[in-house]
Amino acid sequence: MATEIDWPEGLPGPGIESFRDEPTSNVVRFAPDVGPRKVRRRMTGRVRRCAFDMLLTTAQLDALETFFYETLAEALTFNWTHPRLGSIEVGFVEPFKITGVSGEMHRVSMNWEKLP
Repeated sequence: MATEIDWPEGLPGPGIESFRDEPTSNVVRFAPDVGPRKVRRRMTGRVRRCAFDMLLTTAQLDALETFFYETLAEALTFNWTHPRLGSIEVGFVEPFKITGVSGEMHRVSMNWEKLP
């Protein structure tokens, strides 16, 4: 699923000090009633999660809210440059979380995922 939507230029990327790349397991394990346990791949692709914090001004936070609620309608994916993988298509796992730091500064925590 290709998208024409890019991460807004007016918003910074995640700081490398707070960036967490979280590859997910693609394996299903289960024990049938009879016989040895079974292990198999869930699918040929694999979901990758990225989590990070970002320090934003009030104007940048307003731009992020517009991007999330209006441009993405809380569900669409967008193009973003991963620090190691380069350009990938990602989407929000859940709405971002905002913590006030001081006056015009806000710490925003986000979780994104790259689908196969």
